[in-house]
Amino acid sequence: MTSPNGRPDTAALVHLQRAVQQAASVTMLLDPDGTIISASDAFTRLLGHPLEGVVGARLSRFAKHSMEL
Repeated sequence: MTSPNGRPDTAALVHLQRAVQQAASVTMLLDPDGTIISASDAFTRLLGHPLEGVVGARLSRFAKHSMEL
């Protein structure tokens, strides 16, 4: 998120992160590389990981990979 002057809009990002964390459903905010910026409490409850252990990790770390075609 950027402000009109092209700088990161940190207030908007903080607001969005709070909304994601309070979502009733499994919700995440990811950067373009798939790194979790924020996750809902539902996501952390489902996986059994604290928010601190999820933020900064890549989403692929929590996905089950299948070899089935």
